[in-house]
Amino acid sequence: MKINITKLILIQFCIISGISRAQDVVRVDPIPLEKPKPFTSMETENLSALFNELIDTVISYGFNIKKRDKDALEFEARRNDPNKEKAEDRILIWLDRDEEKPLEKVHLFFLYGRFEEVWARDEKDIFRIQIDDAYKDEKVGKLKEAILKISMR
Repeated sequence: MKINITKLILIQFCIISGISRAQDVVRVDPIPLEKPKPFTSMETENLSALFNELIDTVISYGFNIKKRDKDALEFEARRNDPNKEKAEDRILIWLDRDEEKPLEKVHLFFLYGRFEEVWARDEKDIFRIQIDDAYKDEKVGKLKEAILKISMR
């Protein structure tokens, strides 16, 4: 039986293109899955007052508090981007008591995420997008400096 080389190439192309189309495009997340390091640590005699001061500071930078859990010492805040529709900056701040000085010292953790509307799964929705350090500094650098000033008192 004689096989035409053109037919063989066409069959291979169909098989290869069918396989590649069936696979989803996946981007590798370069961020390791590990407990984050504290952004800063601070000594305080009044944890409630510190928690409220952090919230007031975040609000003064244009964020709105979306979730607040005083017992867990954490809150989430969001700020809409006035230059881009359906885009926002989100931060998550939480405090952990120091193991050696739980009544005197806390560690503050700070996470930032940029969320924008993108096409995914055949629909538009709001997703966290990857950004570089320069963009992150532009969006929350001054807020982080203000938090560091609070920690240095």
